[in-house]
Amino acid sequence: MKSTRFILKLTSLFLFSILLISCDKDKSDIEIPAPPDEESFVMNFNDFNNKKTSSITFINKATSAIYIGVWNSILALNMAIPVAAFKGTISQEVQIIEDNHWMWEYEMTILMIKLNAQLHAFYENDKIIWEMRISQENGYQDFVWFTGESNVDQTAGNWTLYKSPDNPQAYLNINWEKSEEDPIAFIRYENVLNDDPNKGAYIIYGANDNPEIDRYYNIVGVETNNYAKIEWNYTQKNGRIAAPNTFKDELWHCWDIAGADISCD
Repeated sequence: MKSTRFILKLTSLFLFSILLISCDKDKSDIEIPAPPDEESFVMNFNDFNNKKTSSITFINKATSAIYIGVWNSILALNMAIPVAAFKGTISQEVQIIEDNHWMWEYEMTILMIKLNAQLHAFYENDKIIWEMRISQENGYQDFVWFTGESNVDQTAGNWTLYKSPDNPQAYLNINWEKSEEDPIAFIRYENVLNDDPNKGAYIIYGANDNPEIDRYYNIVGVETNNYAKIEWNYTQKNGRIAAPNTFKDELWHCWDIAGADISCD
């Protein structure tokens, strides 16, 4: 009996050691993740940054630009530092901190304020966890301006953006997906700031398989009880908008490749 017990103990120790070695091998085999693309964080507003908004013949596209411009202005004001930090850090070489922990670091100056940005990545449960820490010279230190997670192949993920070092509440949730055809197939911003009258408002930018109308925005405002659907051709730039509160109907209102109003077929 004693020899049997001894053999069983040796077998258990042997199997346990194999398990430990296997676990260590799995950790060492994890590849350094590439940061998500810029498009996972920064929504594309470029197609509606045009100057033809004053002419009466460009009302439909100009109205689209106004809806999009409201979000663009708000985000430009509140996201200037985190966007600059994200763009800067993902262009740097990775630093290995320890097993399953990596960092990209970037020094920048905004409005004469020197900032240090560190994008950290951690491997947890088959996901990559992201954390942006920003420090101001002679000011706040290691403020976590946004966090996120993505799957290992970087085809989908999310971010949570915090308002500011003085008001560290969750401000914006960002969900994103990408495809082989497009750097971003879907990105959604939602206002999640507590006590904000527009909490729950969102804007979605996406790509689809329709060759005639292959880009879209869906915009919903809570405070104004308003929404708009905007669709256009990414190459030709013709498109359409449905905005009941503005046009007082549920119809599409179209523009041609020059941006001029046309009837919708």
